[in-house]
Amino acid sequence: MMKKQFMVKEVLPSGDALLIPFDKDGCAGCGGSCSGCRVVITAKNKKNLPIRVGCLVSLNYATSFQKVFNVCTLVLPIVCAILCFVFTKPLAQLFHLPLTENFKSVATLLGFFIPAILLFVCTKYAKSLTELQITESSLST
Repeated sequence: MMKKQFMVKEVLPSGDALLIPFDKDGCAGCGGSCSGCRVVITAKNKKNLPIRVGCLVSLNYATSFQKVFNVCTLVLPIVCAILCFVFTKPLAQLFHLPLTENFKSVATLLGFFIPAILLFVCTKYAKSLTELQITESSLST
């Protein structure tokens, strides 16, 4: 399995790095200085790995967060939709609405979409959990 690598363009005073995607075949024939031809990515160096301009690194998200988030994004909306469908009768009584097929459908869809939207919003504002981190450096191997 090939691992996507990035080249360090600049090491920031905080120890973090500005990176550009590295394509061995494409970069070999270029001969350029990588300025302006690639997307620049900022990544945290929380492991304090030795990095310098020009070295290759691998990136990943925080693994513990990634595992929990993957399970939540798959399981939570489906479980909530099932619960909303199962409990449509108490929900209809709670809101003083007739128990119709339309109500069941809307309750099930809301049970699916509300947790999905909440997970999206949480990850949008929890930047420290979703920041890219340098996990491997060519200088550390």
